[in-house]
Amino acid sequence: MKFWKITLLSTLAFFAISAMVLYSACTVDTCADLKCKNGGACIDGYCSCPAGYEGADCSQLSSAKFVGMYVGNTQCDQTPAIFDTAVIYFEQPPLSMGVIMYSHRTDTTWTSDTLHGTINGANIIIPDYSSNHLNRHVLVTLDNSSGRLNIYDQEDHIHGNIVVDTTKTICNFYGARQTK
Repeated sequence: MKFWKITLLSTLAFFAISAMVLYSACTVDTCADLKCKNGGACIDGYCSCPAGYEGADCSQLSSAKFVGMYVGNTQCDQTPAIFDTAVIYFEQPPLSMGVIMYSHRTDTTWTSDTLHGTINGANIIIPDYSSNHLNRHVLVTLDNSSGRLNIYDQEDHIHGNIVVDTTKTICNFYGARQTK
């Protein structure tokens, strides 16, 4: 009887070890064929991209989706909308961008304003600006589904040396990317 117990236990141990070896040999390395670029790392078959890069293999600049010329209108507070153009360009890829806003203020006059910011998801974050009589906050947002650009520009004008009276101006640019 002792012989049969040892034989049975040995057989079960053999099959258990064989099953573990076969199971581990059949496990597929999901990252074996995936080559992440620009410092990306493969985790469970997907690339985890560093800031400034996106896509299945981290080969696309996040900022590339912003680059181009957008034509639309700007409306400040309750004033009538004016025809505007915005141009977004690379400054220092992958995250640093420039934004030029051109405004058609009169029949013959165009004004421009150049801003500098960094990419954060679907936004270009422009650092807040403060001077003696002005605080300015600008946010650029791209709607990936429609390709429309929104530039929110808030200026707080401070009157006097002490902040007792402020005038706030809020302007919004809405524009569509121009195709070639």
